[in-house]
Amino acid sequence: MAETILPILKAIDETARKSSQRIAVRAGAVTLTYGELVARADCLAAQVAALPDPDLLVGIYAAAGGDYVVAVLALLMAGRTSVPLNVN
Repeated sequence: MAETILPILKAIDETARKSSQRIAVRAGAVTLTYGELVARADCLAAQVAALPDPDLLVGIYAAAGGDYVVAVLALLMAGRTSVPLNVN
């Protein structure tokens, strides 16, 4: 699985470096550029990576949209496993 995830992260990072103002996520009124997406995901990934137990599952409690995409990307960056939680 890691072989599949790493190219995805590399592609997103390369796009953020080459075209940081390009739209990455558009969900309702929320629009994130690749630069914003990677910056937000990097910040969250650092917090997740600092969790003491590397085997700890991390829940994502967010409706589909920009925050959800940031959370999923951050967990991939941190090498963590996520559990989506139903916001309804």
